[in-house]
Amino acid sequence: MDVETAEKEYIERLMASDAFSNLPAEVLDEVRSDLNTELSQRITHAEEVGAEYTKESDFLREIGGAIEGFDAMAQLVLEHVQAMFNANSFKSGAGE
Repeated sequence: MDVETAEKEYIERLMASDAFSNLPAEVLDEVRSDLNTELSQRITHAEEVGAEYTKESDFLREIGGAIEGFDAMAQLVLEHVQAMFNANSFKSGAGE
């Protein structure tokens, strides 16, 4: 499996969580896109920094740190989106 596919599958697992289950499709699409971009940028940056390391363990630690940082950011996004949904801040596509 290549990195791009792994990233997309990782995002899809996040998006499949119960926390996102009640959101409008347009919101899901936007969040998915933003998360994909963010994860890709973090991994790319970690790979660039990690390329300077001589030990594989240091490289893997750099990648792991990028993923942990992404997970924390994704949790904040999830909480923000849920708060907006609970406050009825999203307009329905059905004309409500």
